[in-house]
Amino acid sequence: YPQNPTKPTKYFNLESKDHTKEDLELRSVNDASLNKKLNFVESQKRKLIEFFLPTNYPHSVNSDYWDVQKHWNVQWATSSALQVFATQSLLTSVGIGSDVSLPLAATANWVLKDVLACVGVMFVANKVGNYFDVYMKRSKCAADVLLNIGIIIELMVQWFPSKFIILASISTLLKAVSGMVNGTVKANVNRHFSSAVKGKNLGDVTAKGQSQGVFAYVIGLFYGIGVTYVCHDSW
Repeated sequence: YPQNPTKPTKYFNLESKDHTKEDLELRSVNDASLNKKLNFVESQKRKLIEFFLPTNYPHSVNSDYWDVQKHWNVQWATSSALQVFATQSLLTSVGIGSDVSLPLAATANWVLKDVLACVGVMFVANKVGNYFDVYMKRSKCAADVLLNIGIIIELMVQWFPSKFIILASISTLLKAVSGMVNGTVKANVNRHFSSAVKGKNLGDVTAKGQSQGVFAYVIGLFYGIGVTYVCHDSW
């Protein structure tokens, strides 16, 4: 019995106890659902990291890995988008898409520019091949500059269709040299990244770097195609 009859006493009743139990069960269900969603997000994030980054990242590579890769990814995406515009410019300059298109002449010009560029690449590789091992960072920057200059020249070809062979050959040569330098430098840089585990994951580092590059390239392509579609009347 309560000591003070005038003061209402708070008793537990079955209804109040059942209501509290339901609240706890509901909260438990909500927590379980939230944890399930968080686990799913974390699982997908882990799969994404494993897909694009070397196994056991970041412990399997040197600390400067991502600082370098993110800049390369931006470069790949940007170059990919610009390449869409440049290709349209080249096709326009040789007559593709116009009423006076000459498919045979266009094909011959296209092949000829590639042949001239290949010859140029062989001479460049013979003269400055040793330079790439000594000055990797400088070579990488030079390669990116050459790539962008080559794309800019391709964009200009549509305004000088009579100079197609000369301009297109120079452009293709610059891009080919850029690709050669990038490939050489990338091999050395990947070897540096994998030195964290004494080079045992060189293949994994190279493959995952390639995956990032392809992904960035595809994003750039879609961006370039979208911009070209929207602005096609101004070309």
